[in-house]
Amino acid sequence: MPANALETAGEVATLCQSCDEYVFVATNERGKVIGIFIGEEGDAPQATAYDEEGEDEEAGPVLGGRGFFLALLSILLGLVFLGWIASSLYCRPRPQTASTTAVPEDGTTVTPTPTPALPRPVVSIPAVIVLDSFSGVTFETDKATLTAESQQALQDLADTLKGAPPTSVFEIRGHTDNQGSEAYNKQLSYQRAETVRQFLIKHGIPAVQLRAKGFGATVPKDGVTNETEEGRRKNRRIEVVEIKAALPVKK
Repeated sequence: MPANALETAGEVATLCQSCDEYVFVATNERGKVIGIFIGEEGDAPQATAYDEEGEDEEAGPVLGGRGFFLALLSILLGLVFLGWIASSLYCRPRPQTASTTAVPEDGTTVTPTPTPALPRPVVSIPAVIVLDSFSGVTFETDKATLTAESQQALQDLADTLKGAPPTSVFEIRGHTDNQGSEAYNKQLSYQRAETVRQFLIKHGIPAVQLRAKGFGATVPKDGVTNETEEGRRKNRRIEVVEIKAALPVKK
């Protein structure tokens, strides 16, 4: 039937010339076609067959093919954006390590030159280092056993000797007061010197650089007598003296 016939039909049934059936055309108050129905003349329309606006008055707007495509595209773009944000927050680039072997353009392999170890810093060592009760190093009475209070002072000594040249040799000399026999005092002074030597070896000083020797009471400090308690306390000591260089360094 002609298009103008549909737009002016209103709710009156019009006979379609091509299908030979009655067609009902419903319009709104503005005269716009909102539905087309097929049935017998005098029947009430039962189902909507055409909606020019793309929506049903009771069911609401109907999403067409183009609208569905746009909604799907928006979802995909949103997922891509969220993935980019996650990668920016949680992904970190791997640190690049320098190649250990350089490859020239001619294809030959060049072995890298190893980095030499840094030399041990050399510090000034006193000519004589005295360890006694005044400097914090003591032994148990008539024994070569260090007291607990001596640990820190000997650790400081070890740190000092680590700065000496590797060719240096240090003599650890033990001294006592004049109480007791000469033989006993020499043996005790040597044992105490050896105790200090073992402590230094344990804390990083090479054994080849250390020697132990006991003098007993034969070498009191200059101007100090063993006749007083104060003098005897000063003579009970350990002295660390650099005596000579060790084996010469090979060039």
